[in-house]
Amino acid sequence: MSNYYTNATRVFFGGPVTKTVKVLIAINIAVFVLQTLAGLLGSLPVWMDAQVHDRWAAATSHLPYLLSNALSLATPTEARALVGPGYRSASRLAGGFTPMMLDVLFSNRDNVLEAVGRFRRELDSLEAALRLGDEDALRMSLERSARQFSELVEAKS
Repeated sequence: MSNYYTNATRVFFGGPVTKTVKVLIAINIAVFVLQTLAGLLGSLPVWMDAQVHDRWAAATSHLPYLLSNALSLATPTEARALVGPGYRSASRLAGGFTPMMLDVLFSNRDNVLEAVGRFRRELDSLEAALRLGDEDALRMSLERSARQFSELVEAKS
């Protein structure tokens, strides 16, 4: 009987269970400190697994970077006189730090390519409606886009 209690004491007091509890407490303290710091900086932390992060970052960061570059490359320099706030806003990421973005794009390549494919399908749909003169289809797409934008951006503000 005493052997059972001795072993139980070793496991629960100073053994693996105690060490696990200490690690969990340390993690909870670290999470609390990070959430507090983020709050003080005006941020709201979002907790997710790495795969979800990479997929969402491809759509919200990496794809916009590529689109900004494509827009910059597709615009003739002769159009400089007409460049205004809309163009600057849509193309500003093209002036980003290329070495860092190359690393980001290649390290998340599969998710970036998936995001590019989704974008290409949407752009093809808009182009087809415009090419066919289908004002109703184009209007519906633009209205759907405005609702999506509102859900993504305006509701967050």
